Amino acid sequence: MQPGTRYTRVGDGWVGYQVIGDGPRDLVFIPSWASNIDVTWEEPLLARFLRRLASFARLICFDRGTACWWLSIIVLTGIALNAAFGWWWADPVAALGMTYVLVREEGRRLL
Repeated sequence: MQPGTRYTRVGDGWVGYQVIGDGPRDLVFIPSWASNIDVTWEEPLLARFLRRLASFARLICFDRGTACWWLSIIVLTGIALNAAFGWWWADPVAALGMTYVLVREEGRRLL
């Protein structure tokens, strides 16, 4: 069972991501620098590992690129604060932080 790949705009490029599972917690899988989330599911051991993770959590997989480093830190911070302290508002605040960074970076490119 391979999830469909969705895309979101980040700066001038696009980031591919997949969501599988519907557990009560979010779990972000960050692959190595040389990865392709579509091809990941063709490796039987890795696919089994990811399906196991998705059995108890909502698994979020994405292609990691240069722009994704800070994006992953912001998302993980929001998820960690929500999980550790029950701060339900941490995820939306993380999204606002991500928006701020994206707008700031885009503004620098326009200058």
